[in-house]
Amino acid sequence: MERREYFRIEQKLGIHYRALPEEHLTNPYDESLKLPATLTFINQIHELDHETSLTLKKIQTRQSDIGRYLKNMNQRLHLLEMAIFNLDTSYPKIDWRDANYSETGIGFKVFESLPPDLKLHLILAIPNPDNPKACHWLSLISSVISCDQIEPDKSAEEEKQIYQLGLSFKYVSDFDKQYLARHILRVQSIRRRNQLEADD
Repeated sequence: MERREYFRIEQKLGIHYRALPEEHLTNPYDESLKLPATLTFINQIHELDHETSLTLKKIQTRQSDIGRYLKNMNQRLHLLEMAIFNLDTSYPKIDWRDANYSETGIGFKVFESLPPDLKLHLILAIPNPDNPKACHWLSLISSVISCDQIEPDKSAEEEKQIYQLGLSFKYVSDFDKQYLARHILRVQSIRRRNQLEADD
C-alpha cells in the first residue's frame, strides 16, 4: 500500500460540531444535516473558481487586457459571495479555536468528554490566507479517535475541565479534500516566505 505523508498546520479556525443525527450518513452535505443553502452554493463557486484559475492565468499571459477584465469579474463574484454570506443568518454559531489539522483529521480543545468512535458533524470556517476577511466553509463527517483530559482552565470565573479532542475525517467531499491540501501547502509557503524575510 502506498504511504503518503500528510502535512499538518496549526491555525485558528471557526469550528461548529455536534453529534451526527443519523449514524449511517456518509454525505457531509446531506439535506438531513440542514446546512445553509448558501454554503453549498458558495462552495460550488469556489470549485468553479479553482477549475478556471489555470485557464485565467494562461489568458493573462497571452492577452493581458482580456485577462484583467476576467480577473475583475472574478473579484466581483467574490464580493457577491461575501454579501450573500453576510445576509444569510442560518449559519450555525461557530467558536474560533486553535486547531492542529491535516487533510485527514483535526485536533482542538473542548469542555466535554466525548467517547471514542462517536460520529460528529463538523463545520469548519477556514480563513483565506490571501484575504483573511474571507473564509472557506467545509462540512465534514468525523469520528472521535481521542479525547484526553488536560489541565483545567483556571483563568475562567468557573474552573472548567478541558479535553484535547482528536478527530479523523471519515467523509469529506473530493473538492473539500483537495481544498484542504492546497490550503495547507499555501499557508506553509506563506509562513516560510515570511520567516525568510524576517531572517534577512
